[in-house]
Amino acid sequence: MSKEEIIHKYGRVTDIIGGGCWDLIPGETTDDTAMTLAVAKGIITNSSEPIEEIGREFFKWFKTNPKDVGITIRAVFENYEEDWFEAAKNVHDLLGGKSAGNNL
Repeated sequence: MSKEEIIHKYGRVTDIIGGGCWDLIPGETTDDTAMTLAVAKGIITNSSEPIEEIGREFFKWFKTNPKDVGITIRAVFENYEEDWFEAAKNVHDLLGGKSAGNNL
């Protein structure tokens, strides 16, 4: 559908409304948005070596009890032992190479 067809059929969203499959409250973010913000914060905190800071931000987010945590990041948290790269590699192997988002 073109932009115009979509507007004609559904109208125009002008407010933050929430809802969706996670029944989000208006302004509440998904895990993708929260983790993107965590990456940005980690890079801002330590732009030359951001991995540990990004990991700390991920843990801060995870401790907020989010409505959705992806399979891969949950597995990385469970396998983390002071080395993010090693945890990510182990999970990648554990998941048979299907560590990217939205795998079927």
